[in-house]
Amino acid sequence: MPVDNNQTTSSSSHRRGPSIDNKAFALPSRPDSEDDDGSTTSSMSSYAGSAESYTKEEFSPVEYLTDTLMSAMDPSQLDRVIVIQAQTSGMVNAKSKEILQLQEEATRRLEQLKLSFAKGVKVAKQVEKDLEWAHRHTQALIKKTRLNHPIEFAQAEEKVRGN
Repeated sequence: MPVDNNQTTSSSSHRRGPSIDNKAFALPSRPDSEDDDGSTTSSMSSYAGSAESYTKEEFSPVEYLTDTLMSAMDPSQLDRVIVIQAQTSGMVNAKSKEILQLQEEATRRLEQLKLSFAKGVKVAKQVEKDLEWAHRHTQALIKKTRLNHPIEFAQAEEKVRGN
């Protein structure tokens, strides 16, 4: 189907509506004008005078949301929560520092224990060598004594064994 480029479309039928519902930002109505019958009505004309003061300022969504949030929540509860959070943060910080100090102390003690253990191992090896030397020499002395003094050695051996 051919499209006629000469046709004009109505721009008002395809125009987008406002992205924000303007009723949410409307000012509350005020009964400050009276009709002919004496009843008070609120109309757009009643806002005409006050609209001049509002039109000079632009609408600020941030300000609107801030005001809405402040009226929706109790600031004293928020203050109390902030105080509790600050106290908790302080306690956590103090415990973190204490843990770091304890960790440093444990590291120092571990190094001291490693040095002591290494020294103990060295001493144990020296004692083992000394015991081996003493055992070899004792065995050699027993052998010499048995060969050189067999009667005295047998008597001493019987006395030690209790026979």
